[in-house]
Amino acid sequence: MASQKVYDFNGEKSTGPITAGEILTIQSQGLGIDIEASDEANIEKQTYSGEYIAKVKYRVGNSNYDNVFSVKGGKTQFNFLLRILNVDLLKAFNKLSLNKEEQTIESEISSYTNNPLVSYFEIKNFNTVKYTLGFKSKWNYVRVEYKTFNTLFLPDTPREKVQFNSGLIPGQIADVRADHVIGSGKINLFHATLKLDDANFFKPDYSINSKEIEKVLDQSKQRFTEYVNGIQNLGKEWSNDIRKEVTQLGELSKRSVPNLKPLRDYYTSEIQKIKNEILADKSVKELGELFKKVFGAVAHSVGEIFSKLSELVENISHSFQVAFANVIETIDKELIPQLRDLAEKLTAVAADIAKTVVEIAAGYLATISQLIEKYQPEIKQLAATFGELGQDVARFLQKAYEHVRIILVEQWTRIYNEIKALPVFDEIRAQYEDVSNIKRWYHFYYVL
Repeated sequence: MASQKVYDFNGEKSTGPITAGEILTIQSQGLGIDIEASDEANIEKQTYSGEYIAKVKYRVGNSNYDNVFSVKGGKTQFNFLLRILNVDLLKAFNKLSLNKEEQTIESEISSYTNNPLVSYFEIKNFNTVKYTLGFKSKWNYVRVEYKTFNTLFLPDTPREKVQFNSGLIPGQIADVRADHVIGSGKINLFHATLKLDDANFFKPDYSINSKEIEKVLDQSKQRFTEYVNGIQNLGKEWSNDIRKEVTQLGELSKRSVPNLKPLRDYYTSEIQKIKNEILADKSVKELGELFKKVFGAVAHSVGEIFSKLSELVENISHSFQVAFANVIETIDKELIPQLRDLAEKLTAVAADIAKTVVEIAAGYLATISQLIEKYQPEIKQLAATFGELGQDVARFLQKAYEHVRIILVEQWTRIYNEIKALPVFDEIRAQYEDVSNIKRWYHFYYVL
């Protein structure tokens, strides 16, 4: 029989973070069941960060599964974790550094058994951009659990990556390039440069390496295909795990049905013994046959009532067992196979579409790079011709860009300071402080 307890509720003032959470526990030592579901939300006022974690721990028989959904964000990090049946389906760690002169984002994304995909994005002085993308080496991969979110980012440089760089220095040069970095060296994929100084104004220069681009695209297609195939296999494993758990729950339901026959036989026998002892007593005999008949009838009725009640409980338990067994059988033999077939079909269609899109995109990029490389002299000559015609327009756009950028920065700073100085923000801040000092915790326990 299940019992429920609610405890540990408080609403005291707190100078620390805002915290709210709840815990639901279902336990049965006899059946080997230990299931705990919990969620927790935290907001840290001083660091302007927040975190939400939802966990389901499943311990039934020999099965042991952890399921986690976690999101944590703030001014310096944004992290995400989705774990299903002990498998990290998606895990993302992002380290942020944002200031006026430089903005950087270091990211690490991984999924089930794949190597983490590491990226680095950087903007400096709003005129240079750098972006790198590559997979971590297997021997450098360290598993990071959701509990270590405070120190979760692992800076590491992939041995092989693609690197993009672009820069604009008004009055001097504009440049865009991409490189395939391998170990300590790198191979240029393409570069495009446009000079902006007065002597060589709007003079272009570019090169492209179609073979290396095709090589990088082939590697990307291979990794993507392996990932999609792994997702399909993972779906099959989950289907088998769920069927195993459904079968195990069915077996536990059979063990949980009470057997009241020994108890019924024992108490029926005891009632009969008490009846015989009382009726055999000399003092009872002296009361006459009427009392013996009445007492005998009462004792008999009590025995009959107890017997009928125990039979009723057994019948009800048996009915529940049969109904639950039918539900388990339906889920195992009909629902799960149909859901598995549907999931496999949807996954296969999605995989085919994704592979086709990647194949087409890679094919177009490879073809375009080959055409550009093939007609490189003609394109350079054409670009030079248009460059001479558009020098005056380009000079005007360059000066307009500088003027507009200065105006936008000044206006944004002025608007920000005016909004910040409005009295309404002081009132909102005061109300936020009152609300944010409340802490809530709820705990629910179900014990079988």
